[in-house]
Amino acid sequence: MMLFFTKNVMTKNLIFNNFKFSNFHWLIVYSIFLLTVKLLLLPYVQANNSDGICRVYLSLKMADSFFLIKSYNWPPLFFYLMGAALKIYHNPFITPLIVNIMLSIIMLFPLYFLMKRLFNDYTALLLCIIFSLSPIVFQLSLLSMSEIPSVFFIVLSASLLAKGLIDKSNVYIILAGLIFSIAGGFRYDSWFIAPLVAIIIAYRFSFKEALLFFIPALLFPIYWLLSNYFTTGNMFASFTWAVDATRTNKIDSFDAFLRRTWWFPLSLIFAFGPIGFYSFIKEIYKLIKNRNYHKTSFLFFILFVIVYLIFTINCYRGSLLMQHRFTLTLYLLSFPFLGYYFKNKVKNKFKMMLLFSISAFFLAFVYSSKGARPIPRLHNKEASIIADIIHKNISSDSGLLVDFIDWETSYYVPFMSELSQDNCLIIDQNSNMEFLKKDIEFLFINHSEGCILYYNKGKLVNESSIQGNTLTFNKINVQIKISTLYNHKGVIVYKYHL
Repeated sequence: MMLFFTKNVMTKNLIFNNFKFSNFHWLIVYSIFLLTVKLLLLPYVQANNSDGICRVYLSLKMADSFFLIKSYNWPPLFFYLMGAALKIYHNPFITPLIVNIMLSIIMLFPLYFLMKRLFNDYTALLLCIIFSLSPIVFQLSLLSMSEIPSVFFIVLSASLLAKGLIDKSNVYIILAGLIFSIAGGFRYDSWFIAPLVAIIIAYRFSFKEALLFFIPALLFPIYWLLSNYFTTGNMFASFTWAVDATRTNKIDSFDAFLRRTWWFPLSLIFAFGPIGFYSFIKEIYKLIKNRNYHKTSFLFFILFVIVYLIFTINCYRGSLLMQHRFTLTLYLLSFPFLGYYFKNKVKNKFKMMLLFSISAFFLAFVYSSKGARPIPRLHNKEASIIADIIHKNISSDSGLLVDFIDWETSYYVPFMSELSQDNCLIIDQNSNMEFLKKDIEFLFINHSEGCILYYNKGKLVNESSIQGNTLTFNKINVQIKISTLYNHKGVIVYKYHL
C-alpha cells in the first residue's frame, strides 16, 4: 500500500514538473477572470445608447418570428445573431450583452495567435491584455451594439489570413476572405478595408493570393447590394441615410470644423490611454523617420492612414457621428504598433503593460467626454428614476407615450419599461406631428391606461392642452384623464386612463 502511494505521488510530481504553464495558458486564465468580472458588472450596466436599443427591438421581432431582412440601413447579421440568442433566452437587456461579452473574450484568442505570428507569444499575451482593457473595447462589450461582433470576425479573419500567407496555405486565405465577408454583415467598415488589404497582399505577396482573399470577401457586400436592388430598385438603398445625414449634420461653424478635426485623435487617446498613445505616436515617428525600419509596419501604417482619412472625411461630411464606438476599427488597425514598441523594449515589459492598461482603464473615469468610460452608465441620472417610476405604474397591456427629451432618456425609458415596442410611441425631434396624430390616437384607443412622459420643451406642448386632470390633443378626438407621478425641471410623468 505504501509502495503504491509513493509511486502515485512520484507520478503526479513527474506530470506536474513536466507541465509548462505557457503564455497561452495564462491567456486562458486571464480570459476566465475577465469573463467573471464582466458578468459581475452586469447589474451596474445601463443601456445608454439609443442605437443599441433600436437594434434590440428589431432583434426581438426576429426572435418572435424569423424573417429575411432584404433592405435596411444597418447590415442584417447582427439581428439574426441576437434574434437567435433571444430565442434561447428571452431577456432583451441581458441576452445581447452576454453575446457581446462572450465574443469579446473569445476574440482574444485569434488576436493572440495573430500577434504571436507578428511578434512573439509573450508580447502577444501582453497585447491581448492591453486590448481587452481599452476603455472603448471594454465598454462596447457591455452594449448591445454591432461593433464587437464585427471586430471579432475581422480579428479572426486577420489571424487566419496571416497563417495562410506565412504558411502558403490557400485554404486559410480563402477562409479568411469568407470570414471577412461575414464581418461586412455586421458593419460596413470592412467593405472598404477589404480592397485595401487585397492591394497590400498583392504588393507584399502575390496577385493570386490577393484574389483568393478578395473574391470571398466580396460575397456578402454583393449579396446585400443585389438584395437592396431587387427589393427597392436601388442598389444603394441602405446608404440613403448617409445622404440624409450630410444634409442635417453639416459643418456650420469653424468651431464645428475643429471639433471634427481633433475628434478621432482624441478618441484614440482614450482608446490607448495617454501613455499608450504616446508610445504609438513614438513608433509612428520612428517609422516615418526610417521607412526601412520594418516593411510590414509600414504597410500597417499605410492601411491605418487611408482608413483614418476615410473616417475623417465622412466625419466632415456628417455621415459619421462623433461617437467613440466608431474609433474601434481605427484602434484595431493602429494596435500592432504597440507590438513593435514591446518587441523593441527589452526591460520591464510586464510593468509597462500594467501601466498602459491601468492608466487607460481608470483615467477613462476622469474624462468628461461622453462614451469614453469602460462601464456604460446614463449621462442623465434622471432617466433611471423616471424609468423606475413608469415601470412600477404599468402592466403588460399599458401604453407609453414619450415626448423627446434627449436620445439617451427617450429610448432608455421605454426600453426599461419592458413593454412591447408596439405599446410605446416615441415622438422624436424630427417627428411630423400631422402623421403621428393617428399613431397617438391608435395608442390610446388600444391601450386605455398607461403613462405619458411629457417635456415642457418638447413637441407635446404645442399639440396638447391640460385643464385640471384632463389632457386633450389637438385634432384628436380623445380626452385623457391624468394624474401626476413625477415633476422635476419641466419633465413630467403622467399616469393616464381613458
